[in-house]
Amino acid sequence: MATVSVPAGTTLLVRLVDPVSSNDPQGKRFTTALETDLAVNGVVVAKAGTKIYGRIESAQQARRLAGQSKLELRLTEAAIGPNLVPW
Repeated sequence: MATVSVPAGTTLLVRLVDPVSSNDPQGKRFTTALETDLAVNGVVVAKAGTKIYGRIESAQQARRLAGQSKLELRLTEAAIGPNLVPW
C-alpha cells in the first residue's frame, strides 16, 4: 500500500453519524462519513461513505439569556480498508 498525504487545509464534506452537542464532554469520540470521494492529485484515496472518526476538542454551552454555543471538532482517523489511518 502506497503512502498518500492529504494536504493541510483540504476541505472535506462529511455527514455526522453520531450526534454531538455543546453539552458533550471534551474528548468524546464521534463518527462521520465522507459525502464525496476524496482525491489527491487526481487519485481517489477515500471513497464516499468512508468512516472518518473524530473527537470533541472543546465545547462551550451558551449562557441562558445570551451568547452562542461553541463546539470545536477534530477529525482524527479514517477507516481505509481494514486499517484505521491517522488523519
